Amino acid sequence: MSERDSEVAPVSTSDPLALTERWEDIVTDDRNRWTETGGDEGFWATHADEYDRRFVGKPVGLSRICSLVGPSDTVLEIGPGTGRYTRPLARRVSKVTAIEASSSMATTLDRNLTSANCRENVEIVEEEWPTADTDGHDWVVAGWSLYRQPDLRACMDQIIETANQGFVIIDSPGSLPPHRRIAVRAGDALASPPPRQAFYCGLLADRGRYPSVETEPKTRERRADSRTALVENLLSDALNDPLAHAEALDPWLHQEPDATDGTWCYRYTVPAAVISYVDDASGQPPMNVTGESQAATVEVGR
Repeated sequence: MSERDSEVAPVSTSDPLALTERWEDIVTDDRNRWTETGGDEGFWATHADEYDRRFVGKPVGLSRICSLVGPSDTVLEIGPGTGRYTRPLARRVSKVTAIEASSSMATTLDRNLTSANCRENVEIVEEEWPTADTDGHDWVVAGWSLYRQPDLRACMDQIIETANQGFVIIDSPGSLPPHRRIAVRAGDALASPPPRQAFYCGLLADRGRYPSVETEPKTRERRADSRTALVENLLSDALNDPLAHAEALDPWLHQEPDATDGTWCYRYTVPAAVISYVDDASGQPPMNVTGESQAATVEVGR
C-alpha cells in the first residue's frame, strides 16, 4: 500500500450494510455443509489430481492480470490450487508466493509447476490466508479462493496492506451452473451461492477503494464413463435421488466415444467476475468505461 493511498483512503470500520456479518453467516453455513461430506481438505484430497481437467480454455481474468504485472514485480497468490494462474505468472514476474491451505493441492501445485519447468521462482507456503507470514508484494491475486475466509473484513484489510500496486480477485457473481439450478428447484436451498463480488466491492468501497469489475465467461466440464455415473457425481451431494433429475441435465450432456478420460461429458458456461484495483500512484493503465484495459491486450496461453 503506497503512502499516497493510505493518506487519501483511510480504513473505515463502519460496514453500514453489515456485509461482514452476512458473509460470516454464509461461510458458516457452507462449512457446515462441507463438514458433512468430509470437509474442505477432504474434497481437495479426493479431487486435486483431476481438478485441472474441469476447466476449458484459459483462466478467467488472466489477460487482465498479465496487463498489470511486469517482469520485475512480485505476486502473492492466495489459494493457487493446481496452478492455472501460477504457471503463466511464474513465467512473467520475478517471484510468485503461493499461499495454499490444502496439503493435497500444494502437492499437486508443486508437481504441476515442476512439470511445466516454472518451479524455480515460486515459493509455496502451506498455510491459511491471512494468517500466513508474508512480506509486501507488488500484486495480490485471488482466483476463486476467498470463499473459506470467515472474516472477510480482515481478509480485505490484509490484501490492501500486502499489495503495493494493486490486486485482482476472481469469483462468482452469484450465477449458478445447470446442475446447481436443478438442485435448487428440487429443494436444495444451500445450493444457491451469494454474489461474492458484491461483498468484495462493498467492503473495498467502505475503505475508499473503488475497483473495476469485468464479467467474463467461465466454461467448465465434468466427465465420467457413463451417463448414470456422471449424473450421480453432479447431484448426489445435494439430492437424495439424483437419477430422478437426470433428464433435466440432458441439454448439457453429450457423449464422446474417443475420449480417454470419460466418454460422457457435462459442459456449461456461466459468467465470472474479475475485480481489479490499481493504486493510482502505480503508473499502471486504468480501465476504460467498457471495462477494458487501455493497454494492449496480452494473450497468454494455458
